[in-house]
Amino acid sequence: MSRVLTIGGLNYAYSAKRGVRRVLFDNVQWSCSDHGIVGVLGKSGSGKSTLGRIISGRQIADAGTMQLGDLSIDLASSRGRASSKIQYVSQNVAQSFHPLWAVGRGLEEIVRFSRFTRRESEDGRDCILGYLASLQLESDVLCRVPGKLSGGQLQRLAIVRALLVRPKVLVLDEPTSALDVLSRRRLIQLLSALCEKRGLKLVLISHDTEFLAASCDAVYRLENGKLQEEKAPA
Repeated sequence: MSRVLTIGGLNYAYSAKRGVRRVLFDNVQWSCSDHGIVGVLGKSGSGKSTLGRIISGRQIADAGTMQLGDLSIDLASSRGRASSKIQYVSQNVAQSFHPLWAVGRGLEEIVRFSRFTRRESEDGRDCILGYLASLQLESDVLCRVPGKLSGGQLQRLAIVRALLVRPKVLVLDEPTSALDVLSRRRLIQLLSALCEKRGLKLVLISHDTEFLAASCDAVYRLENGKLQEEKAPA
């Protein structure tokens, strides 16, 4: 499947304070070509996270369509089976893990209940270990509860969890907010290699101009409900 992602006619508004209706997206048209890593840049409150949730099917738009390769998606309706093709990793990854479960249990549940064949489900642990190795995580993290892991480890584990359903697009919302500069650089290098190996499109959402410019093939600024390309592909 092509990694070209196209959005047409995206509209979304919500009720703000005192019942005022705020328009967040007004007929947004966006086409990001077959680049591996694409950035969405914007200030706090610009709608970056909302865009990520709409793209991944976690939030329904008022109107709009999306095309991913030969897959057409109505952004104003429930996504059903198409939702697994686009995975979203939120900024607050610690809250997405069961606090009393070893993280390996949660990952094994994903494999168990995803649309794998019986053979693939039986090999699910090998799949998990493969992704751990790709993101430079030791296998012993699977035996720990979230409270015993660092923010960087949880961030990478959330990415492993998203990858287990074999998405075509991975949306990461402020993926480096809890990381130091060296850890940021290492994470992006690992993700870039993963994109190249597995044919993923990676959408990075951030307010950090320098981080996106250094990490992405193309960057788009979200401002006043519109997306405009910030820098040409390298």
